[in-house]
Amino acid sequence: MTIESDAWVWQTVDRKVLEKLSHRLVLQTEDGRPRELFMTNGLDSAMDAASRIVEFNNGVVLIETLDP
Repeated sequence: MTIESDAWVWQTVDRKVLEKLSHRLVLQTEDGRPRELFMTNGLDSAMDAASRIVEFNNGVVLIETLDP
């Protein structure tokens, strides 16, 4: 996924890219249920994405480490 002009653009990725992903971002919805948003490659990318998400949504974003 990329963000272009405040719009999310979803893309299909190769399996090799999926194998490099290390963190999952999960948003806690208003009714308390978790909603998986996407995965990132590296903690820095996950932290950057989470901080941007909470700017627009006053919810809680959980960053989970993916099992190897």
